[in-house]
Amino acid sequence: ADMLELLDKKIELQTKKIEALKLFKKGLLKKIFSSVNNYKAFKNIATLKNGYTFKNNLYSKSGKYNIVTISNVTGNKYIDTNFKNKYEILPTDLQPHQLLKNNDILVSMTGNVGRVSLNRGYNNLLNQRVGLIVPSDDIDPFYLFYVLSDTHFEKSMINLAQGAAQANISKEDIDNYLVPILSKEKQKQIAKILNIYFKSLFLEQEKLNKLKILKKGLMQNMFV
Repeated sequence: ADMLELLDKKIELQTKKIEALKLFKKGLLKKIFSSVNNYKAFKNIATLKNGYTFKNNLYSKSGKYNIVTISNVTGNKYIDTNFKNKYEILPTDLQPHQLLKNNDILVSMTGNVGRVSLNRGYNNLLNQRVGLIVPSDDIDPFYLFYVLSDTHFEKSMINLAQGAAQANISKEDIDNYLVPILSKEKQKQIAKILNIYFKSLFLEQEKLNKLKILKKGLMQNMFV
């Protein structure tokens, strides 16, 4: 009981630490963009590309290619790599962008709309209702990712979402979102700073996950 109480306190403290980091990021972004007066619509600085409609009867449990669905786009820096569906052979009509590259920017367009994550890996396929964001040459990809991973973008998409059974956003909803624009050099500087933040957040989340796994293991062993 003492051990579990100690673990609960550590989990609580670690959770608060993570929340504090998220608040720090929010304040940091607010400070960075407080003096920005140049905004452009998403459609003028990036392109949103659609996913492929895969056939359920061709799913393979041990296929070479992983299908990235909206459930994989969690809003964390990288997608959840727990893939439920796979394909053994690439469809002949698959478009080049639908075979994802490492660090491609993805956005969920159904369900938990407006969540943005980076792709991780090279054998991942873009499913329908997951959008691929391709920045123009004058936009730093990581800068755009960090801007869109802010809660402001997600809340904006949630407010625009339609659908009674399941929320949906359209290409037009994303295209009209206003993005703060800075010089390419400043974009890279901001991306570098925020990359350090995300590394710290990832490490703290890993610590929290290990504490939860430890507690779960102790609980299970108590009743063996």
